[in-house]
Amino acid sequence: MNQRSAVADKKAKLTEPKLKSSAKGLKDVMKSCIKFGVLGGVAGIFLAAFIICMKAIIVDAVNNASEVTRIFGIRVFGDYKSKKSSNRFADMLYRMSYGDASSDKDDFFKVLTANIDAYVNAFKDKNIDEIALVGRLKTSDMKEIAGSVNGAETSEVVKLAGDILTDAEAIRTINDKKYAIVALDRSTSKNDLRKQLEKLQGLEKTVIGAVLYD
Repeated sequence: MNQRSAVADKKAKLTEPKLKSSAKGLKDVMKSCIKFGVLGGVAGIFLAAFIICMKAIIVDAVNNASEVTRIFGIRVFGDYKSKKSSNRFADMLYRMSYGDASSDKDDFFKVLTANIDAYVNAFKDKNIDEIALVGRLKTSDMKEIAGSVNGAETSEVVKLAGDILTDAEAIRTINDKKYAIVALDRSTSKNDLRKQLEKLQGLEKTVIGAVLYD
């Protein structure tokens, strides 16, 4: 019995360091995985920010409301951008790309309507009866914007005009309108927006604001 006990003690002494060594090795591996995972996540965030910045510099299209205000000096009454996914990382990229854009269409229309109402009420002495909605968006989108705003408390103040650069009917529609709102999306180039604003200025129309829609 004593011999068996001695042999068992020797085996325990021989195997115990190996077990401790294996556990320590596994712990080190886990630490390394966590470390590189965190570093990879941080690097991914910086890479995404770099790509967004380069896109804003290289691509001529309007990206967010702050660009419209900063470059063209126009207030943005409403900014809508649909969101395909919702998680912490996606939300962060969304904010980095589109600023304070709303991903909720109902909220967007409420804000848009409230801003237009506030403008009309603030300048009642100018008799703002009708505001032309101009832009080169899809007709269905233009109708949705005008219909949603007029369906509130603005009493049909927004009149759908459309593309004043190529559509003769749109030009005729704005003939007797003093004020205009320009609707654009994120595929609208800055050069295209500039042409629309120059056309409106040439027709002696006052651009009171813009709508950024998806």
